[in-house]
Amino acid sequence: HPIKTPKPMKNPTERLRVRDRGRKRRAAPPPKPLDDGTPKPQVPADAAALDRMAEVASREGDALARLKGTRWIWEETTPVRDVADWFDDNGFEAIAERVRGYAGHPDHPLDDFMAELDGELKAAERLHDPDPDAAVYKEARRQLGLLRETLTSTPAMMERARRLVRYAASMVESPMCKGPERREALDAVGRATQAYETAREAILEGRPWDALSTLRRIGERVALSAAKAARSCAAGQTSLTARAREADPLAERAAAFAAKPSAATAKRWMKAALAAVGLAPLSLSARTRGGAVHVKVVLPEDAESGETNEAMRGIADAVPRGLVLDGWDYRAPGAKRSRKAPAAPVPAPPSAAPESWVPFDEGDRVVLDGVHGMVSRIPARVYGPDDKVTFLADGNPTGRRIAAKRLQREHEVGTDAPAETEAAPPADAEKDKALIDAFSAAIAAAMGQEAA
Repeated sequence: HPIKTPKPMKNPTERLRVRDRGRKRRAAPPPKPLDDGTPKPQVPADAAALDRMAEVASREGDALARLKGTRWIWEETTPVRDVADWFDDNGFEAIAERVRGYAGHPDHPLDDFMAELDGELKAAERLHDPDPDAAVYKEARRQLGLLRETLTSTPAMMERARRLVRYAASMVESPMCKGPERREALDAVGRATQAYETAREAILEGRPWDALSTLRRIGERVALSAAKAARSCAAGQTSLTARAREADPLAERAAAFAAKPSAATAKRWMKAALAAVGLAPLSLSARTRGGAVHVKVVLPEDAESGETNEAMRGIADAVPRGLVLDGWDYRAPGAKRSRKAPAAPVPAPPSAAPESWVPFDEGDRVVLDGVHGMVSRIPARVYGPDDKVTFLADGNPTGRRIAAKRLQREHEVGTDAPAETEAAPPADAEKDKALIDAFSAAIAAAMGQEAA
């Protein structure tokens, strides 16, 4: 009898498998080496060009250092040419040319490029297209979303980091970059180069690597090199105000704050910035409020001057994003801090700072919200109504710093205010006085009879 082969049985677990109905993922091409034979960015020959390159490198480095995300995979995404072809086929030739020509250089950030494309698409829909098709423009916006996804994928971000390292390498080769700051900038670029090459070797060999950590490290090192290059170019400006407005002397503090915004990292940055302008604070206090870290500074009393105030304003303008200088004050070393809760701010009277406002001198008699006193210290010979002076109330051994526009001169207030006038006694007080007089007379009569 013939032998019948059994029919193949179905795998009973087949129905439990999750079917991948999406596209098959393919590995992206390996990252390019740093020296790929293409021309390097032009080396800046003057101070202005170096400052411009340092600003661009610092901005792009900070953007990489702030990257977030949990899914970083080395896979191929929608090719840029496919997005450009779609725009070309649907009548958006200008946008297609922009997409094809975008090279991702550090001086043309991705966010700015995508905002420009979105603006051109809105202008085409609302102004230039007499009969816009809603379905076409909906698909056009989806194509822009695919383009952003492609340009922010791991392969694209690694290429962005490669271009940034090459850009920073040309920046530190400038003849304007010299001295110890140049050596530190070269060291920072060398570390960024090493981080890129280590990640590239891991990708080529198929070893695991931390994409997010690598990109952040490259961004921090390039931002540091940009700050060092800017400082080396600005060497020689030693005035207090000029030094305050320079780039952060310890950019590592700024990078540490950007990576982990906290009270501790904010105070470290503030301490470094104060040291750069030759100031040593008595105390620093920081607290997180409204998504930002607010820092208050207390300086020695003998450091108070108009130049110091100007330097502090420069520091306030140069703080990293997310850090706020909440103000500064002056106090004698060793003076105890008041434990009383600060009073709620009282709005200044409308006539406190007229157009013909005249600054106060030390020793002028003034009035603050009905309290008489004197001006014991002024910030400088010339100052404005918003600058703070020290108000010393009568009978109070310690002064209080207050905006000058909140004070009024004593002779302008007048002496007819009912501050110390004695009020007339009420009717009940007169009756009590009559009873007391009668009681006293009775006691005197009784004492007279006993004496007789």
